[in-house]
Amino acid sequence: MRTWPDRNGSAIERFLRQRRMHHPQTPKTYRRVLCGFQDVVRRCERSSSRVSLQTLKGWLQERGAEWSAFTLLHRACIIDRFLDFLVREGSIASNPVAELRTKYLIKGSATILRALLAPEPDRALEALRQLPQFGSVLGDLMRNHVALMRTRGFRYDTNTRMFLRFDRFLQRHPELANEPVPVMLQRWAAAHSTAFHAVDCELLEHALAKARHRLDPNVPIPRPNLHPQRRFARGGIGAGTDPAQPGGGGSATGVAPTSISRKRSAFCWTSLVRIRRHAHGSARSHCIRCWPSATAPDCA
Repeated sequence: MRTWPDRNGSAIERFLRQRRMHHPQTPKTYRRVLCGFQDVVRRCERSSSRVSLQTLKGWLQERGAEWSAFTLLHRACIIDRFLDFLVREGSIASNPVAELRTKYLIKGSATILRALLAPEPDRALEALRQLPQFGSVLGDLMRNHVALMRTRGFRYDTNTRMFLRFDRFLQRHPELANEPVPVMLQRWAAAHSTAFHAVDCELLEHALAKARHRLDPNVPIPRPNLHPQRRFARGGIGAGTDPAQPGGGGSATGVAPTSISRKRSAFCWTSLVRIRRHAHGSARSHCIRCWPSATAPDCA
């Protein structure tokens, strides 16, 4: 059984051999950093095959007085990768950075290490805490629906992200836990005033109704809008309130869009929009970037 810290530095050499390093100076830097960290672990830890969070904080404090913040963060990431390697080969029980990633639901180690370098690490780590996925009152319903659709062969990535946005909203508003689903959707729709969010709420209502209908056939499924993206593009141009803005309800020059080009995606803001000049009565094509300027040249 392998243990670490070792006396001959074999674990460091095994780690360096499995890394792809293109510059001849890189292995020397890695070896110097890892040997220094191994000395700190040997000095602070009483039992082998164990690296505690306090030991890692002690190493950060010692090296913080010698290196810049950027250099310290980069070399702390080297330590994190080395500890992950030791965990995989069974030399240590756990990586303290990986435990913090699991505890606070953070994917990247650099974010955790930046928090450990803060003047108040505990408060910085607590500020990073993420909400658990599907942890709301409707979390089980949405999780099971996503799993069902994926077992049927659908990737269902877009709807999963839509469900997760709604789930985080419900977790941040626990007062909605006892409210009916239509009230939850109404509060979610009122959270933002953009046209994209309005379409997102409509798609969420339809997907959530399908999930509820699978459990209760009495739940009605609203009729889906076959072209929500096209309506979003129209709303993004003409549904606002400020006529002087490109996303407002009109144009200061009296120019109004009448149709959307079908050749390009309606979500692409560089798609062509057919607009009609009331002053001259002629239809001309302009790019969204030029609209609503009546003096802008033709973009296509």
